[in-house]
Formats: sequence, structure tokens, C-alpha cells
Amino acid sequence: MRRAVLLASIAIAATASPVLFAPVAQAADGREWVDKRIKWQSDVAQLTLRIRDYRLSPRYCKPTHPKDKTFDEVSLNQLEEELVMLGGEFERIKAGTEAATQGSSGGDLTETRLMTGEYPTYRGFKTTQREHWINLKRDNIDEARRLLSEKRAKLAKAPEDACGDTGKKTAEIIGSPPVVPPPPPIATPTFLPVSVSARPPRFCSIDEKFAWLTALSKQREDMIENEKRAYKWAQDIGKRESATRGDTAALRALRAGAIAQREAYLAMQIQAARLFNDVLDNMQVEKCGGDTTKEIGMLPGNNGASVSVAAGVGELTIPRKPYVALENAGNLRLGAAQVKRTETVAALLLGLSYDLDFLPKIDFGKTFGDTLSQRTKVTGELVTYDATVKASGGSITTTTEGVGIPGTGDPGHPSPAGYFLANPAFNDVTDIAYRFESRLDSLHLAIAQEQQYRCWSGTIAVGGRVARLETSDRFSGSIPGFARDFEYETDLETAIWGLFVATEAELSLDGAWDNALRYAGEFSGFRVAAGARFGVDFVSADGTDRLDFTGFAPQSIAVSKDDTTINYRLSVDLKYTPPSVRALTLSLGAAYGQDDIHPVANRSGETGDRTQIEFQDQDLFIGTIRSTFTF
Repeated sequence: MRRAVLLASIAIAATASPVLFAPVAQAADGREWVDKRIKWQSDVAQLTLRIRDYRLSPRYCKPTHPKDKTFDEVSLNQLEEELVMLGGEFERIKAGTEAATQGSSGGDLTETRLMTGEYPTYRGFKTTQREHWINLKRDNIDEARRLLSEKRAKLAKAPEDACGDTGKKTAEIIGSPPVVPPPPPIATPTFLPVSVSARPPRFCSIDEKFAWLTALSKQREDMIENEKRAYKWAQDIGKRESATRGDTAALRALRAGAIAQREAYLAMQIQAARLFNDVLDNMQVEKCGGDTTKEIGMLPGNNGASVSVAAGVGELTIPRKPYVALENAGNLRLGAAQVKRTETVAALLLGLSYDLDFLPKIDFGKTFGDTLSQRTKVTGELVTYDATVKASGGSITTTTEGVGIPGTGDPGHPSPAGYFLANPAFNDVTDIAYRFESRLDSLHLAIAQEQQYRCWSGTIAVGGRVARLETSDRFSGSIPGFARDFEYETDLETAIWGLFVATEAELSLDGAWDNALRYAGEFSGFRVAAGARFGVDFVSADGTDRLDFTGFAPQSIAVSKDDTTINYRLSVDLKYTPPSVRALTLSLGAAYGQDDIHPVANRSGETGDRTQIEFQDQDLFIGTIRSTFTF
């Protein structure tokens, strides 16, 4: 019984090792452990039937008669050994299932919830994960143990008679007796040399850490192979013992040695697993020998820096701008002329980040899993683009409407409210032309914290924004019936200061981590990243609004506006880090953003009103290709 307990306790931690040792085997999703559990239940059921149906004699001869209790004692011992093996297998399946479904995130999934989405039930009642395994063991292993104990008790109580010579079988000699060859000897397996390395004091490079972990993983592969050989050795001895009548003390001792050998290799696997995870999670690469220089190709995580360059092409949509008014039966409708609002733009994006490990870090605990590494860094991004929207050849045909050309409200002009042409027969507007030009320069600076987990990373950042937007609007047209031409010119410069918060999550797509990157908490291969940024802007616009109308002096007025607006940006990127070029990351991305910073001039055409500025949304949908270099 002590051996069964020891086997069970060793198997609890050791059997989770395929999940802990990713270089040996990929992390499982838990479903193969369900298959193993089903097979295990079948094996236990068969063994239980064999124990129940094992027939004992009602009476025995005293030792050392051929009909004494020796044969049945050996048979029950063999059944007990099989039960011990299945007990160890139960603990292996339990630990493997919990490791695959719980992982290191502290979750509470069981194999039943894994398959059905529900917690397990027992006789109609929901149970906890712990109770689930207790019930499974009680209804299988414990039942077999109870039957075996009853058989042993019955054997111990069976009476023994002094059979003497009458109970011995007498060989009837008929010719020469058949020659029975002795059974072949049980071969002792050859075990691979294994050892558990001592915890290294430090690592001076990521390659050194990777080499050490790889060597330990290879040792554990050999430990697993040795444990399999010892297990098969013990099984072979047990089968020979079951088939042998008489004194089997030598076989019992040999089987005990094989079981002890297996237990030793299981214990070594536990020790190696704990050491592997301790080094992987807790030991960081250090700078050795006082060398503070950085080499190109160094990964982030040791005060590294990165520079990114991106080119983008997208579509800019500007807000609707009202020009020309139509009057019908006393009702004035502003913005009768519709202008083009979208145009393709090209953008340049430059990024920079630098790790600042001395800054304090936010501890999220195990909210999102076990943190492999944390990095605090300062980031900067400069975005600049020029946009031109233009259209020509437009017209407005009137039937019963009058046409109004709203003025700027220039107090020094004789017609500050503008001009009104009332005769529908002559006030058609032709040759409408519109041209919009703008330039945006925007700089975002932030402090960001990046959390690395086993299969994804998350970043949260807070920062500020400084930007400048220059806009120029030209709208012109002709009224041939009155031999008049007109043109609006609005030139504005908008200064922007803002605060924002941003977040990004990055997930590996193919699960293929480069070995050198893996132990630094970085991904290689393909990854997908999704991010969001939300901000508040404080905007201030200044400029002039001018109207030229044939036959009248130009009117012009200075305009300005201060306001508080909001903005947001959503992005998604497909990234790729070549395993052989650790300093380079290539990415394709798409982003959609909306900024409430675009100044629009509104003219009412009413006496005493001046041109008013209102900030409205401009939308930018852009696709980018980016290269990031890490130093």
C-alpha cells in the first residue's frame, strides 16, 4: 500500500511534464487525456472482474505441499501490482488533464467541462473539480481494492490440512519423461545515463539560456525513456511470477527493484520539470563583464530600442461644407452646392521605442495568466500626410428659386451678408470648381507597459499628442445670367494638444516559436495584433475667410475657434519575424481613425452674422506596410 501511495504522489506532478516541456512535445488541449481516461476505466473494470471472479479453494494443504496457498498468494500479488500500476496511471491522467485544461492561468476547467462546457455531475449533483476526481477514483480503484482485500482475507482464513505424502502427485513413468526447456531469462534493460543539472547562477546571453534549457529537455527525454523501460521490466517480471508455481522470492525481489527503479526516474522527471520552469520563468539574461554596449540583433527585454518605418495608402473623408444658398417662398436652404469629400492619400509613419526598466510596473497578478516578462518603455510615432481634394464642372439649375451667395460678415463691407439673385431665369450657377488642400503632422508620445504571456502579449499605454493641421478651401462658380463670378477662399491653421490611452494585444497564429526567441518571451513566425486608441484633444483654429464677387470689393474676416474634441483609432496588423533574423519584424496593417479636428466655415447669410468655425470629423482609412528594426 505504501508503494501505491508513493507511485501516486510521484505521478501527480511528473505526468504533467509534456505540457511543461514544450521542446519535447507541444502543449495539449486536454482531449487526448479524456481518451486515456476512458481506456483507463476500461482497464480497471476488466481488472475488477478478474479479482471478483478469482476462485479460491475452500481448503489448502500446509506448506510446502503443491496444494498449499503459495500459488493463490502469488496470483493475488500480481493482481495487486496491476492495481498499483493503474493507480499510478490514474494520477498521471489526472495531472495531465488538469495541466492541459487549467494551464498556469488558475482556471478551473475539468475534462467534463472541456468536452461539454459544463461542470461534472455525480448522481445528479454538480461537483467541484476536486470532487470529480475523488468520485472517479472511488468508483473504480477503491472498488477493486475492496474486492482484493476481501480475497486476501478469505485466503488468510482458509483452513490448512496436513496432507502428507498422499497429496503429492506421483509421476507415472511411461517411457522417458518429456524434456521441458527452462523459460528464457528475463533480460535486464539498459538504461540511458541521465542527471539533473544544477541551477545556473546566471545567463549572459539568450543563446546561452536556450542551450541550457535544450540540454535539460534532452535529459528529460531520456528520463521518460528509462521510466518506460523500467515499467516494461516490472511487467515482464510480474507475468513470469504469475506463471510460476512454488517459491518466487527471487522474482519478487527482482520486481521490487524494477518498481523502485521506475519510481526513481519519475522523481527525476519531477525535479527536472520544476527546475526547467523555474529557470524559464524567473531567470533573466544579464549583462556580464561590465559590457553595456548593445549589439544589432539583440531582442527587446534588456533596455532595447526599436525603430520602425511605415508607408501607407488610404482614403481621407472630409466633412460636408456648405456653399451657395437657394431661396424658395421665403425659405433659405444653405449648402446647395455639393462638393467632393473623399480622396486617396499617401502617408509616412515613423516609430521609435526604448525600454526603461527603472520605471515602476503595474502588477496585474494572474488576471491574464502567468507573466513571463514585463517591459516598460517610452514610445513615439510621427504621422504626416498631404491631401488634395478637387473637382470641377459642377452646376446648379434653378426653376423657381433665388440664389444666395452668403457673405463673410465683414463689418467694413457694404454687403457683409452677401448677395442675393432673385430671378430664376438668370441665376443658374455653372463652372463650379472646388479645391481642398491640407497637411497634417502629428506626434504621439507615450509610456507603455508590455506583458509577455506564454502564447500572447498585451500592451497598455498612456501619453500625449501634439499636432498641426493646415487646411485651404477654394470654391468658385459663375452666374452667366448676371455676368457674375464668385470665389470663396478659407485658409486655417489648427493647433492640437491631446491626451490618449491605447492598448494592443498580440497573438501567435502558427504556434511556431523560434527557439532563440521563445525563452526571451518573444514570438517569431506569424502573429496578429489588434489595437485601439482613444483620446481627448484641445484644438484651436485661426485663419481668414474671404469672398470675391464680380463688381464688388472683396470681403474678408479673421476667424478663430477653440474647442475640446475626441478621437479614436482602431487597427489590426499581421506581423512576421523571420526566425533567422531576430532584429527584423515585417507587418501589414489596416487602421481606421476618426478625428474631430477638421475646421468647417459656416456662413448664415444673415445681417450681423459672421463666419463661424465648427470642428467636425475627418475619417482616415489606411493600409500600411511596416518594417521594425530592433537594436
